[in-house]
Amino acid sequence: MANQSRVPGQECAPPISTQPDPERRTFLIQGGTLTGLVSFGLLGAPSAGVISPESLPAESGRTGIVEAFGGIPATGDQVHVTVPSTVDDGAVVPVSVESSLPDTREILIVVEKNPIPLAARVRIPEGTDAFVSMRIKVAESGDIRALVRAGGQMYTASAQTKVTVGGCS
Repeated sequence: MANQSRVPGQECAPPISTQPDPERRTFLIQGGTLTGLVSFGLLGAPSAGVISPESLPAESGRTGIVEAFGGIPATGDQVHVTVPSTVDDGAVVPVSVESSLPDTREILIVVEKNPIPLAARVRIPEGTDAFVSMRIKVAESGDIRALVRAGGQMYTASAQTKVTVGGCS
């Protein structure tokens, strides 16, 4: 065997083990099991809420949504909906909803002229600020309505936006 020269300060890498690592194997099995449970819907976030389009009334627009969830108009600063007055692309419309009502439990964002009007449903954990900000799709110009469940009642507020290119097909 030939004589190998070594540079001072450099050490050889430790030998690679051919034995399986039980901790790594356990981690991979548990991770795979968790991924499978989540992907099949057997395990998920307990606060996630889903409303199917079939559960909404057949009528479209404000009357159908208000009948489905109920709602009384919010006054002044109780519920504030912020949307741009005009958007170029309806595929990404920024919306924010803030509620100053005590005991706010849920915020729903409804776009009345969309094929599926319910754009978002967010449950608000107790003790947190009732503020939601997101980007949604808007099919055409019209009202974006926020329904806020607080103190056992549903409050509603809206803002209007004009869309030059619709975001829903």
